[in-house]
Amino acid sequence: MTSTRTFLKAVAAVVLSLGAVAAGAQGVFPDKPIRIIVPWAPGGGADAAARAAAAALSVRLRQPVVVENKPGASGAIGAMAAASSAADGYTLFLANVDTNVVNPQVMAHIRYRPTENFEPVVEIGRLPMVLVARKGLQVKSASELTNTARAAPGKITYGTWGIGSVAHLAFAMLEKQAGIELNHVPFQGGAPTYAAVLGGHVDLALAQVSWAVATARDGSVQMLGVTSPRRSALAPDVPTLSEIGFAGYAAEQWLALFAPKGTPPHIVELLNAHVNAWLATPEARSQLAAGGIEPSGGSPAQLAGHQRDDIALWGKIIKEKNIKVSDLK
Repeated sequence: MTSTRTFLKAVAAVVLSLGAVAAGAQGVFPDKPIRIIVPWAPGGGADAAARAAAAALSVRLRQPVVVENKPGASGAIGAMAAASSAADGYTLFLANVDTNVVNPQVMAHIRYRPTENFEPVVEIGRLPMVLVARKGLQVKSASELTNTARAAPGKITYGTWGIGSVAHLAFAMLEKQAGIELNHVPFQGGAPTYAAVLGGHVDLALAQVSWAVATARDGSVQMLGVTSPRRSALAPDVPTLSEIGFAGYAAEQWLALFAPKGTPPHIVELLNAHVNAWLATPEARSQLAAGGIEPSGGSPAQLAGHQRDDIALWGKIIKEKNIKVSDLK
């Protein structure tokens, strides 16, 4: 408890000092509403996280912070809108691995580059995924899955929310590591993917922790393991895939806030400090947990490094599997 209080006091001091800088010669920031562009439709876990962050920032910054949904093309539509916005701190972009790591490497005609068009602000949280199997599939361990897949290459199917999605790449990495061949069945979004595994139309899927835990309670699916390098705090009894036989395997989705390239550093630091302060609260942890998100936070440099590492990690899989998406739609 003492360490938590010390951390919160330190964050508060940083917020106050940065606020003084932002109110200096370059004028008071913010003096008008801020928008967070969310590149997906309303209603999902990412959208809920953005709205929770917006509400917290509205109070802390004493200005309205609104969420603007711009769905389409696996998040690329919203990303391009954010990238072309003024670099003044009044536009933020809620990004994930799909928008800021995968899309630029699989979409031939995409018109933004994450490292060239965005300033990292802060990572909001990590989203470990759970490998789930349909009810009745006689696979309860890594060895059973591997042996069954090797005995009948391409027979076991897996569903994802689209070609080139992080779920597709995570399965591709699993195939490579285990030396197996699975059959990819892409859907238009997470909801139809989950419906397909529940209906027995596909054998496997990667699901959000919150959905997997709730659905596994009545035996509708079986949870094999989480994809994160460590067990999820949201499902501590579920082993990692590394623990059950896929040694060293790790694949995570994340959510983070970025700003258009060129946004002044003092504004980036102010926003970073406020979001970190919010993430340290029990309220934030509760709000994010509902969407299967584990709060992370950190500095802009840490986010930049995480993005850079993921670009290299998934870029290798994309090239090896020659994964391409024809165009923006």
